[in-house]
Amino acid sequence: MFPDPFPSSGTQEYWFETKGGNSATSIWVRPPQARMVAMFGFGGGGGGGGGFSNITGAQKGGGGGGGGAAITRVTIQACLLPPALEIRVGVPGTGGSGSGVAGGQGGETRVSAVAGTAVTASDTILLARGGNAGGAGSGVAGGSAGTASSIAGSTDMILSSGGVWTAIAGVSGAAGGASAAGASLTALSSSFLCGGTGGGGSTTGNVASNGGAVNSAGIFLKQTLAGGVGLAGGPGGDGSNGYWNRFPFCATGGSGGGSCATAGTGGTGGAGAYGCGGGGGGAGVTGGAGGSGGPGLVIIVCW
Repeated sequence: MFPDPFPSSGTQEYWFETKGGNSATSIWVRPPQARMVAMFGFGGGGGGGGGFSNITGAQKGGGGGGGGAAITRVTIQACLLPPALEIRVGVPGTGGSGSGVAGGQGGETRVSAVAGTAVTASDTILLARGGNAGGAGSGVAGGSAGTASSIAGSTDMILSSGGVWTAIAGVSGAAGGASAAGASLTALSSSFLCGGTGGGGSTTGNVASNGGAVNSAGIFLKQTLAGGVGLAGGPGGDGSNGYWNRFPFCATGGSGGGSCATAGTGGTGGAGAYGCGGGGGGAGVTGGAGGSGGPGLVIIVCW
């Protein structure tokens, strides 16, 4: 996915991500010639909620989109770091599997001076929380949007006080449609990460709706991601997966699935790209699944 080398001990730039959706734990050994180290990381994106299942002629709400992850950057003198650091990259939040099932929380990303599962704030140099989950649709409402994840503070990563750090809160997803289209959002509104959009709902009059779209922004994210198309007789169309741009780094969430009303399964929400939320599932006689969030990431650069 990344240009070679990825990563390489022969360069001063190192990338760490999850492996196949599973938590990735790596050890980074500081090059002996390094004088300054800059770390950048964000958690996994929140999963989209499932669309609601209900009979013909009944209202059905689409699932809510997952939220985007928080971001943390730390720049620190190499002489204040131990020879090796443990990197734990946040996993993607799972998409809600179907009716009544909310999405999963995105995993947190942590860089620490010690290895092991019982790492505390006093061992931590960088912490970035994952995106919050999208809610499941119901018979009266669309699923709630995954809320913005909170920033890490100095008391969460005590060892960051040896350097200069910045933390940026996550971004919210978009709500599912109660009996209408899922809510849309626009990329690059407040962060270079993005939430997922809502799944479409359907009405008591058996009118199906589209999933919410992720609208393009600027010259770097030119592609608008349409939501899945609603179809009364089903199945609902699947949402689009998010995508990302490397130079400069920015990414989008997945779009919501379209609903159905009289038969079939609602569309599946699209998966989020790096650190972004998954789209909500479309409602249906059988509710559609939400999309998974995007994986977390850590980049370390030294000079």
